[in-house]
Amino acid sequence: MINTNCLKIKCNVCDKSPVHILPTPDSVTEGTEVLCSNCSKWLATASKNDVWKYKEWDVESDTFYDEDKNTLYKNYPVEYMI
Repeated sequence: MINTNCLKIKCNVCDKSPVHILPTPDSVTEGTEVLCSNCSKWLATASKNDVWKYKEWDVESDTFYDEDKNTLYKNYPVEYMI
């Protein structure tokens, strides 16, 4: 979960994805989803943190560990452009 006012992310699943600028989490309705404008892959969802009582972006992790290859991939499938 990420709480930031100026979060820029990019989909790395497709080659033509633009940088997506996420609005302030408090400015959108809880459950609002951001999809890649090119391939429609899920990038983020606005959610409310039950412990701290503020909204934040639930964004897919930008790292992926392949156990078979013992390799950690960074910037996949979402790249943070903060």
